[in-house]
Amino acid sequence: MGHARTYVSFDILRRIMTDYFGYNIKLIQNITDIDDKIIRKALEQDVDFREISMKYETMFFEDCRRLNV
Repeated sequence: MGHARTYVSFDILRRIMTDYFGYNIKLIQNITDIDDKIIRKALEQDVDFREISMKYETMFFEDCRRLNV
């Protein structure tokens, strides 16, 4: 949950700027879907790296939904 602080903090700033100051905010986020750990895990499990990436991406967005971010 350590990384969640970043997403919660940006969400709080976005809400303040939108709701209090009335700014129109466009939040853009990058998802990195490949790194050495994912490649290694895909090779160990003999699956495509995209399958591993999609699993963690889905979990990330579910966590964000639960945090109301």
